Amino acid sequence: RAAAVDGQAAPPCRFPAPVAPPRPRSRFAACASSSAPKGLPRDVLRGLGGMLSLLLFLSMQMATAYIDGYKSISCTSDGGECFLANDENACTTRAFLGNRTHMKFTGHARGVRFKNTKGVQLWDPQKDLEACDEADPIRCLKGQVLLVADTGNKRVVAIPTSGRKVKVTIATLPHSPQRLAMRPGSSKLYVSSYERIYSVDLAARNRAVRLEGTKWGHATGRQGWKGLCRSSNYLFYVGGKGVYRHNLRTRKSTLFIAGTSQTKWQDCEYHEKSKKLYVLSRMGYILTANKKGATQWFASVPSRCAPHAVGWLSAAQRKLAVTCELSSKTTFMAIDLASGAKEKFKLPNPCG
Repeated sequence: RAAAVDGQAAPPCRFPAPVAPPRPRSRFAACASSSAPKGLPRDVLRGLGGMLSLLLFLSMQMATAYIDGYKSISCTSDGGECFLANDENACTTRAFLGNRTHMKFTGHARGVRFKNTKGVQLWDPQKDLEACDEADPIRCLKGQVLLVADTGNKRVVAIPTSGRKVKVTIATLPHSPQRLAMRPGSSKLYVSSYERIYSVDLAARNRAVRLEGTKWGHATGRQGWKGLCRSSNYLFYVGGKGVYRHNLRTRKSTLFIAGTSQTKWQDCEYHEKSKKLYVLSRMGYILTANKKGATQWFASVPSRCAPHAVGWLSAAQRKLAVTCELSSKTTFMAIDLASGAKEKFKLPNPCG
């Protein structure tokens, strides 16, 4: 305590409060502070924040558009017309290749709008065969029909390609259908979903049943089953796990071509004359495989196309059609098997 002055008690001594040592600044903080503009008006900062939000929103929209497009294609035997599944706009389209016109085919069936259509397959029934509604057996269609995988509604519907568009539901599934495959002249339809492979016998008017012996897929598109195609004895189905070959007689599936995170197998088609399998990768290339599964390079697909599916341009199987993203402005391209020449079909989107 301080000494007394003039007999009065001295006030207690007051020492300055301790000052905490300054925190060491990291070199990152130093760089940030030195590079940051000083004294920006508040309205300018607010504007910069709005611009950043807009750029983020646009980048998300571009990422969304990049995964939407024509997910399947099926062409007439003479190659004059092709039907496509447009999953972004939930509709099916019809392209006339001679004059390159593109029109909307339909976007609904039985009073219900399509949801994310991913598969189409033309069917020309033999003589007395018909496409009949699974819930109403007397409601049947004769003549050529387009089979559509209405993915979001978990059903496969049939629509006549000429005359009145009377639609029937030929099958409902426990999982969302992805792609469809049939062999010309056959009445057996095969349907893929991310989880399972199904078959529908249109001649027997059977419901969709799980194809015995096929492998389990996965509920996500990355590992689930996508495209599928047929030969006389086998069904090939494609997914993130690889390309599997299913023997329709023995009902056994074996891994035909291995899959990795880099292959991203998407779809396939079988060439009858050469007995080769054509396999499409989402990464932008197509391989061929012989009966032993040995692969060989066939063609590259421009990265801008971001391919989804393949299909024969005609029954002659001389050209392979490859469908593209909506953002690429190429509806599909045709690759000549003999020369490798590529022809782009840039058609307007009638469903947009």
